[in-house]
Amino acid sequence: DGLSMVNCTMTGVSSKTGRLFDLGTDSPGSNQLLNITIQGCTVSEAQQGIRLGGLNGKCFIKNNTITNVAHNAITLRSVAADAVVLVEGNTIANGGDRAFRIGSNLGTVTYKNNVITNTGDPTDGSNYKANSNTGTVTFEGNTVDGAAWSGN
Repeated sequence: DGLSMVNCTMTGVSSKTGRLFDLGTDSPGSNQLLNITIQGCTVSEAQQGIRLGGLNGKCFIKNNTITNVAHNAITLRSVAADAVVLVEGNTIANGGDRAFRIGSNLGTVTYKNNVITNTGDPTDGSNYKANSNTGTVTFEGNTVDGAAWSGN
């Protein structure tokens, strides 16, 4: 409860291997990460950027820079019903797949004022996917390659 990672730098060896920032589980309600903040961090040269699961409480992923990742930049593996997650002000560039991915969402997730460049699914170019979403997801003020993006 209350984990904060602020102004950290994580750099891998290659964008094709490794997860530098992987916390939590795929199941909402188990091994929960409560009230976490990841802010001002730089993540680069990895398989995935920030990958979190078991989110509950108020969680903030703000003002991070994620570059040169082969897969998803920010993955929310599982979000509990009581969770409120804000993904705001992040810069994501040169990714091999989507900017945002949700495994299972029962809570509230807001993507706000994120800047995405040269990133998207290699097949359809999409920058967002949710496997299971019975919660609420909102997109506000995000851009992809300089154009307004509503998450579709």
